Amino acid sequence: KYAQLLLPGLWGWALLWALQPWLQCHGVVRVQTLTAGLTAALHPCLLALLTRRLGLRGAALAESISNCVSFLLLLLAAGCTPLRRALPWARPSRASVARLLDFLRLRLPGVVMI
Repeated sequence: KYAQLLLPGLWGWALLWALQPWLQCHGVVRVQTLTAGLTAALHPCLLALLTRRLGLRGAALAESISNCVSFLLLLLAAGCTPLRRALPWARPSRASVARLLDFLRLRLPGVVMI
């Protein structure tokens, strides 16, 4: 049951895992720090609330919610930054293709570890 409750958060974690290095390559780092701080403040509250009611299953649910909220906050914050127009959201630009090697340099070691 614990692992089943972790599955919804897996989607949030996987999307966050892909979005973070992409934003790092484009120089959007302050937004990541802010959203990580907000999620770090939210997670203990969720953990305390849900573990009291659901026990160990509440811990898994709190982790899933935190992962999804972290991704959504990062996506929302990155979309609202002044750099939003400089980020290649819809189609690749020359600048994003030029930064592809930077992105792969950040992402490849993580892929190899898995």
